[in-house]
Amino acid sequence: MFYIKKLIETCLDPLSIIVVLLLVGLILTYFRRYHWGRRLILIAFIILLIVSLPWIPNRLFKPLQDQYAPLEQAPKTVEYIVVLGGGILPISNIPSNNLLKAGSMQRTIEAIRLWHQIPSAKILFSGADYYKKFNDGDYMAKTADMLDIPTSAVVTENHALDTAKEAAAIKNIIHNQPFILVTSAYHMPRAMTLFEQQGMRPIAAPCDFQVVEATHVREMFPSLYNMGKFDAALHEYQGMAWEKVRKIP
Repeated sequence: MFYIKKLIETCLDPLSIIVVLLLVGLILTYFRRYHWGRRLILIAFIILLIVSLPWIPNRLFKPLQDQYAPLEQAPKTVEYIVVLGGGILPISNIPSNNLLKAGSMQRTIEAIRLWHQIPSAKILFSGADYYKKFNDGDYMAKTADMLDIPTSAVVTENHALDTAKEAAAIKNIIHNQPFILVTSAYHMPRAMTLFEQQGMRPIAAPCDFQVVEATHVREMFPSLYNMGKFDAALHEYQGMAWEKVRKIP
């Protein structure tokens, strides 16, 4: 089911759709099917504008990011700070901190900030790789070690491939006691729902906030940054939809 979900997500990726429409449109135009060829090229161009201009990406992204405020002060009673993986680069022989993608690095730093407020707690780094070679949890833990977090304060979960599986696996470790949940702000609503569905009691500590309002005229033009926000938001809404479909008897 996991791989089916990933296949569907890939097929619905805007960039994939744009490339396919352009390719088919150019082929049709080459064979003098100008009417349909031009239509497909125009549709691809419109989709490209939708995902690269700021208005639609921001409208999709902002409701996700704004649901939970940053956690300024960690509750003194929690025993675990759970950090969900945000992706790493599959490259060998490079220091672990250089392998963490931006989301993973921000989540790791946020967890360390909170841990300094409650050093009696443990940081649980979670996340796995399809091939079990570059697991998010392992490399975030290695980065924490580089930043002088004692190994006795670190726990890893390196088998779960997505957030739903992470929630189930982490429940076996911390059970139903309250814990701090660290992940990107846009991912927090879905993560909180999945952990709460396991009967757990997460305390949201969002990080990795993105700018969703234009602060300069150049931000009103098409950009890869806007495409990234659109893609991240789409991934979250697809994940929510997938969970609803999965529960249909």
